[in-house]
Parts: sequence; structure tokens; C-alpha cells
Amino acid sequence: SEMLSNSAMEAQESMGAGAWLGGGGGIRMAPPSKDVMRIFISTDNHLGHAEDNEMRQDDSFLAMEEVFQRATGCEADFLLLGGDLFDKNKPSRNTMVKSVKMFKKYCLGERPVALQPLALDSIGDKHHGGFVNYEDPCMNVSLPVFIIHGNHDDPAGKGSYSALDVLWNAGLVNYFGKQQDVENVVIRPICLKKGNVKIALYGLGNMRDDRLYQNFCNHRVKFERAEPKEEYFHLMVIHQNRFQRSQQGKDYIPANLLPEWLHAIIWGHEHECRIDFESEPSANNGTVRISQPGSSVQTSLVAAESIPKHMAVLDIRLGKHGEYQTKHVKIRHQNVRPFIYEECNLSLQDPKPKQNEEGVKAFLVEKIEQMIQRAKENNPDTPECLRQPLIRLKVEYTDYPMLHPRGFGQIFAGKTLSNWKVANPSDMLLFWRKSKRLKQEETSSQRQNRPVEILEGVDMNTLIEEELENMEKSKKSGLQLLSRNEILNAVKEFVDKDENKSIGGMVASTMKELEELVGNAETYKAFEDENDCLEKLKPFLEQRQSKKQSMGHFHTESAENILLTVKSSEQMDCEDHQNASDPDFPEQGPSRGQARGRARGKTAATTTRGGRGARGGRGAAATSAARGKRKARSTRDDDSSDSNKVESPVDDQEQYVSYGAKEKKPKPPSQNRKPASFGKSALDGGVSGEEEDVKTTQRSAQKGEPTTGKRKPAANDTTGDGRKTKAGRWGSMK
Repeated sequence: SEMLSNSAMEAQESMGAGAWLGGGGGIRMAPPSKDVMRIFISTDNHLGHAEDNEMRQDDSFLAMEEVFQRATGCEADFLLLGGDLFDKNKPSRNTMVKSVKMFKKYCLGERPVALQPLALDSIGDKHHGGFVNYEDPCMNVSLPVFIIHGNHDDPAGKGSYSALDVLWNAGLVNYFGKQQDVENVVIRPICLKKGNVKIALYGLGNMRDDRLYQNFCNHRVKFERAEPKEEYFHLMVIHQNRFQRSQQGKDYIPANLLPEWLHAIIWGHEHECRIDFESEPSANNGTVRISQPGSSVQTSLVAAESIPKHMAVLDIRLGKHGEYQTKHVKIRHQNVRPFIYEECNLSLQDPKPKQNEEGVKAFLVEKIEQMIQRAKENNPDTPECLRQPLIRLKVEYTDYPMLHPRGFGQIFAGKTLSNWKVANPSDMLLFWRKSKRLKQEETSSQRQNRPVEILEGVDMNTLIEEELENMEKSKKSGLQLLSRNEILNAVKEFVDKDENKSIGGMVASTMKELEELVGNAETYKAFEDENDCLEKLKPFLEQRQSKKQSMGHFHTESAENILLTVKSSEQMDCEDHQNASDPDFPEQGPSRGQARGRARGKTAATTTRGGRGARGGRGAAATSAARGKRKARSTRDDDSSDSNKVESPVDDQEQYVSYGAKEKKPKPPSQNRKPASFGKSALDGGVSGEEEDVKTTQRSAQKGEPTTGKRKPAANDTTGDGRKTKAGRWGSMK
């Protein structure tokens, strides 16, 4: 508790022990039996979000602590986190200290771990990995955590390390899903066993969406499937765009690119909570089930973030006929600040407000008061330290005067934080109006001074690309030596990951390559002026462009070995993924990957492009100019009263979700001692496991042996599976 603010500590003390499992939480879950593997699932925790905001500085940590308390309370076998544990690529010391304290508090202890490792090649990196932290004799882990990186905490800089590498090397988490070669992606599973349940856990940390999409199209993504396939429950966790965000349609990963033999997918990165499993078409005309837990804290004030936040428990067991059965129980977050989002059109109100500032102000004050009251009614179990809700009212003010949002917010802000009625008084209102088509002769300064509503939906990449295209069209300031895509990627590195020398490194690398192409110094002496220089360099520029196209990538390197990912626009285009089976797709060489990130706008005081972006961000008000506002998907109705009450699994055969029955075959006595074997099952031209074996370094754990170090063998469950509860239902489905 010492890591939290005083108000957060008071909230925890008032709720007392066991508040999460019973009482206000309403959770009743029986411990899992020795033949049931229980996985607790959460994604996009964004630790450290809004840490400079005195009101909201503890929100992300309170939500994460609830995840830990729920996971330990239901005696989960392990905690699975789907990326974006941290909000920033370089978390502050304050955030790192709080995070380490929390992981030590809940992940270390005397409770034995019942998981038996079978194959661990995808854990860690090439220098340090291949084992789980609960087998370390120097650690006493009671709750294993398996985690992938997201676009906020992805590897970057020298050594390509992430903040998660710090936790991994400290023995607090098992970090997997990190790719060494982003142009030839190989996804290997972590194979674990508990009782008669075997699980193959596949992880893919965040990569740049367009690059990963292109890799799928060019047959450069391979899954090494655990074999025999029927003996494992195949679960994947991924952190990418799930939905299309651009007209090109290559900035997301469709489900039909993923293999059909996956039983379930946990999808991170999308903050809208769609935690119930949804069936979607997969590769080879198959079907895959996807759960999208969403974020545990609001990072942006959009409609998708206003849906109640949930985490989940996934129980896996073997059925009577040898098929795998699952039960998925969603649990509503209590430690999340209430958030109410609404839109209104002043012209459509009945009665209409007066067309002056006083009339608009009176109407909006009444509207905000109603939203605050609804937030209290819909969230009765929210701790006292989170009682001030987040409010966002999007107002179409066509034919009406616009109020100053910050000045209006002072009505709901008291002298002290405890007297505030809302948590975000300065940005409750978002004004917009329908705009006429802009004239082509509009100047650059006029475009920058447009109202913020016209810029909604435009992200940072679009803005930079437009400016670079304008430079290329200009005869006086057109790009002559540098590539547009090289500049774009260098700027993204600078903004998203704080790589201060990325732009300078890109320029230095380009000039170094040109010097190598030009050759001796006598050529430079022949240059009479700038135009003559560019004219004589033209053949060398064409030679450089041709060389890059033949290599299939652009690669730059600064003096400090900072690697940037840059690629020509021609190579960014690939055929539609539906033609992925075409053997004539051109192969391209490797290049370094670059994950997507959030803008850090720091010039809110000097720009009109304020507000927050589609999924939030890491900067101040100017973030919306960097990310834009994502189109809000339809909001689902959520029954808050029912979602708070989940109970223990009912052990009824007809209440499970089944995955393909199989016939039980007698096994030779030595088979149980063999480690998991892998077979290539790559999409789009891959080789099946029956056709070719993949030699993989594996670790085998003999059946019945306790784990190393201080680990004790798991005690047999004396409760059995027959405990009656009121929890979610076991469904049956072939």
C-alpha cells in the first residue's frame, strides 16, 4: 500500500481483506482441481498513465492491483497479460518502483506452482531465456506471470530492450513473444502441463501492423505447432490492430490470416472491452474464437472506453472423450474510475437552448449534472478515491456560440481535489460543427488555425505524410536526397520512442551511403553550385534507390548504433491477403521492425490541435493532432448488476465449450517422459507437422517430479469438481 497515494490507501483499508472475493466484489470461485488449468487474463494495463495528473495518478495502479488480487484470490495457475503493461516506452522511475513493488507483493510467496514446463524456447531472448521464473532456485514464485510487449512498451534503442526485460531479468515475469527477425517471424509455443491438461501458449508482441501484414502476404510468418496437435490446447495472445483504420486496409491483422487450429486467441491493443469470445473466420476456411479484454484504465475520452472494463478467468480441462473443454468467466473491474460519454446536437434539443452563451452554458451545466448522477448510480461499488467520474460530452454547436472548455470546467472544480465533481474538468466538452469543403488555395497558416473538430480522425502519420508530399511537389523545397519514407519512420521513432538521435542518424546514414556511391573526393570538386550538385548526383540517387529496392528494405544506423526502420512506399504495398497462396509473391529482405506508439504532443499551448487521440496517448492536449480520434464502434449494453456476480465453475459435461473430440489411444510407457515436439505449420505454403519435424531446443520435465528449488508438488484438490456455484455456464460446442 505504501506505493499508492493516501486516498488509495484509505480506500483499501476501508474495504478490508477479502473485498475482491466476496462482499462488495460478489466473487465466489472454487479452487481449480488438479486436472483443471486456470488462467487469469488481462490486457493493456498502462501503468503510469496520467502520473503527472494529481487526480488520476493512481488509477492505473489501483486497477492493476485489483487484477493481482483477483488472480490470487481465485488461485489461478498463472496470469496472462496481453501487452502494454506500461504506458510509456521509457517508464519513469516512479512507475518502475511502484510496479516492481506490486509484482513482488503478489507474485512471490509460498503457494506451490502446479505447472510443469515442457518447452520454453520462446521465453526471454537469444542471450538469456529458455526457462520459467518459478523454476529458479533463487526465487519463490507463487503466481507466474506470462506477458508479451505492446506498442507502448516495445523493445527499442541499443540492445533492443524493453521495460519488460527489466522485470524478466529480475525474475518477476516470463517475457515471451519477442521476435529477433521482424522480416521472418517464427512463433514458437510455451508448452505447459497440469494434470492431464497440456497447453501450447503462442505469443506475438507488437510489430508495425503494415510490416506484419506484408509478412503474412509474403509467407514470412511461421507457426511451430506443438505436436501431437490433439494433445494440446492451442492458445495465442497477440497485440495488434484488430480492425481496419485506413482506406488501404493494410494496417491491421485480419483473423483469417491466423491458423485454424488455434483453439482461442486473446487480443490486446484494442481498448474497447469485447471480452466474450467471438467466432471469426480463420485461415483455410476455419473458425477461431477471439476474446478482446480491452484496457483496465481509460487512456482516452472516446465512446469505446466508456464500456465497463472487465478481466477474465479461463478454465481448461479434458472432456470424457479426450476433447478440450473451456469455461470463460468475465469479472467486472471495480477499481476503475467511472466514465460517461455522450453526444448531443444543440439544434436538435427540445426545447432548444437560447442562441447565446448564457443559454448554451445553462443547457450544458444541466446536461453534465445528469451525466455525473448517472455515473454514481451505475457504479455503486467504486472506491471513494475514484468517485469523481470522467465526463466527455461531444457537442455539435452549428449555429450556436462555442464556450471555452477550460473556463466552463471551473464550474465543476473545487478549491481542493476532494471537492471536485469530476476528474477532468478542463476537457469535459468537445465542440465540433459541420464544416464546408476547404478551398484548394487555402494557405498553410490557415490550415493550421482551423478549429479542432475539422482535424478529428487525422492521425500523426497522415499529417506527416501530407507535409512530406507537399514538399515533394514543391520545386523549391522538394526532397532531393532523402526518402520520404525514411523521414517518416525517423520522425515516428523520435516522437513515439524518444529516440532523440533518430533523425540525425537517418541523415548521417544517407549521406554516408551517397559518399560511398560517389567515390573519390575529386567528384566533389567538380560541383559548381547546388543545382549542378543535384544534377550530377542524380545517377547516384537512382543507383541507391535501385539498390534499396533490390535489397527489399531501407536500413539506417547512427553513431550509437540506433537502428531505424525505413522502407520505400513501393515496398510497403503488397497484394491482398486473400492472394497469399500465390507462389509468385516477391520475397523481400529483412529489416528492423518498429512498433506503433503514441504521440507526445507538448505544444498544446501554441496549437489549436488539442484534445486526445483515438486510444489516448502520452502527451498533453496536443495528442489528438498526433493520433486523431478513432471512430467509435457501437457500444454494447452491459448489465452492471449481473456482471458483478460470477461464481465457481459447475462441473457438468454439457456446460463446457468443447474443441473436437478425439479417440483415446494407448500410449507407450515412455511417451509421458518426452518433451513436446514441434512441427512446422506455417500459413501460406508452410509445412505441416506430419511432413517435417523442426529441431528445437526443449526442456523436458518428467511426470510426477516436483519443480526445482523450493517448489513443492501441488497438493491434490480435496474439493473435487462437484462444488455447486452460481457462476458462468459451461457451454458445449463442437
